Amino acid sequence: MQYSFAKACLLALATTTSVLAQIPGFNVLTAPASNEAVEAGSKYTIKWTPSDPAAPISLVLMQGKDAQHLDLASDFIAKSVDSAAGQFE
Repeated sequence: MQYSFAKACLLALATTTSVLAQIPGFNVLTAPASNEAVEAGSKYTIKWTPSDPAAPISLVLMQGKDAQHLDLASDFIAKSVDSAAGQFE
């Protein structure tokens, strides 16, 4: 089973990256890329561009028919991740 990134958006700070990517202090996701297929159950390194100041972030998986209609797909992937790390596996 695969989740298409177009249908399952991964978000830092439990909010939509497309809106917050342009706000100072938010981490822009760089991987997975838009429309990148990630096989369910496989290992994958989530990457982002760290912002300043560094702070703990949470990662959640969201899914929906488009970016305007998203719901939580599961519980938190991770909580209290150091944003300065720039990645989570």
